[in-house]
Amino acid sequence: MKGTACEPKSAVANDFEQVYDRINQIWAMIPVYDSGDSTLIIYDNGERCVVTRTVRNILRDMAERKGLGLKNVRNCYGEKRTASEPLILGPNIVFALLKCRNPIGKDSAYGYINMAISNTEYELSSISKSSCHLCRDEQEEPILILHSSNIVEKKLRTARKHHINFLRRLTEEIQLVNNPHIIKELIQRLQRNSNLW
Repeated sequence: MKGTACEPKSAVANDFEQVYDRINQIWAMIPVYDSGDSTLIIYDNGERCVVTRTVRNILRDMAERKGLGLKNVRNCYGEKRTASEPLILGPNIVFALLKCRNPIGKDSAYGYINMAISNTEYELSSISKSSCHLCRDEQEEPILILHSSNIVEKKLRTARKHHINFLRRLTEEIQLVNNPHIIKELIQRLQRNSNLW
């Protein structure tokens, strides 16, 4: 099913433009096997859609749209990022990496939870020593995570810390701008819709 917007639970989006139009609203991207290696996207309002592209390809395109090379994305301290650190693509996108499936071959095993989304409250329920469910409320279908709930909690907390540090660095850089017109425009944008990027 191809359309201009993903519908709850069942829609399939073949066009990345549909996803990119709502990039700052993505709460989670989970690798799934649905007509091949695909990605389940969960938006902050609970809508879900399956994109017939891999998580890696979507991340690469998201980074490129923001003028970044995915391999060159830095951590919140401006240093080279390790594979297990949160992935920061801007003030509205800070992904915690969580193992969500046992992949076939070289397919991706990791899903991405955006900790920069406002109201990101979540519930964890342990299934075993090495797996748990993650969801934001009781009505939402939970995401299977192949980490213990303690590890998930630590990874989500780390992503929040990285988000705060990234915003501090961004604020410090903005304060270095000596042009009052640019600062005024940035403040107006923030007041209008809180979407700097």
